[in-house]
Amino acid sequence: MAKKAKAAKKAPAKKKADAKVPLHKVVHFVRMLHDRKRAAKFIAHAKKSGAKISIPPASVTVINDFLAKHDLQGNDVCPTPDPFKCS
Repeated sequence: MAKKAKAAKKAPAKKKADAKVPLHKVVHFVRMLHDRKRAAKFIAHAKKSGAKISIPPASVTVINDFLAKHDLQGNDVCPTPDPFKCS
């Protein structure tokens, strides 16, 4: 009697590593979108696709400190004191 062949084991799917992008490069990207009048289109695309980014707590502190220092919290662009809750 012939032995049954063992089922091939599937290798677990590898998770892609997170990309670490310096904050100033993100700002340059956003500025480029604005300068080329593509910001609204990108915002709609990002919302539709459900894209998300993760920001380390230390970077959030840097951003919030900058906004507070330059009196940019609660302005008309983002009416909430937390800039990350703006839609």
